[in-house]
Amino acid sequence: MFIKKGILTACALLAFSASAFASVGTGHDEQINYQMDYPIVYTDNEAVQDAINKDIYRYLADFRSAYQAGSFISGSISYALKYEDDNFVSLLLTDYRYNGGAHGTPNYIGLTYYKKTGQALPLPFFAKLRPADSAYIYGLPIYSANGDKLSESELNSNYADTPISGNYFLQGGGKISLIYQPYDLAAYAAGMTYITMDAQFIDYMNRKNQ
Repeated sequence: MFIKKGILTACALLAFSASAFASVGTGHDEQINYQMDYPIVYTDNEAVQDAINKDIYRYLADFRSAYQAGSFISGSISYALKYEDDNFVSLLLTDYRYNGGAHGTPNYIGLTYYKKTGQALPLPFFAKLRPADSAYIYGLPIYSANGDKLSESELNSNYADTPISGNYFLQGGGKISLIYQPYDLAAYAAGMTYITMDAQFIDYMNRKNQ
């Protein structure tokens, strides 16, 4: 119910909220074969702050547990602050695990929180997409990890058959980027790929799919 009622308000807040002071710090942990630089979110509300950081900790705990179990040889966790305002903080967490071979396996995880409650927000809080919308989604530009627009020849031949991602980060100005893992839409060398929806596109999807 909170998600359904919040969509239009959330989009308006994204489009018009002023940038707030930085409130994300960096924690560090390392062992012989891993290094983690992870986000610590600070807010004026201790309960909200604890809720956000507890959710982030789940990903760190999973990484540590897998490491201790010998599930991978070496690895790392890093993050990027993608967007923050008075209402939302949006992070991109990169979980990289190496288990032999030419390269390891990165997993890119978008984490977006509502700073008033500490709630982790799924994509439908901002944008309502349905499987049938894939033609709209894959008609938008697709970017590589370094921000280069990928040409049709650089994409997998069947990329448009990929299920629409529910993994995302906010970009500000009402924009939302859908995250795809390496190999999902393009070759490993492209890294994480993403598709950015602007406010006008999201508004149409939400009206169409209400």
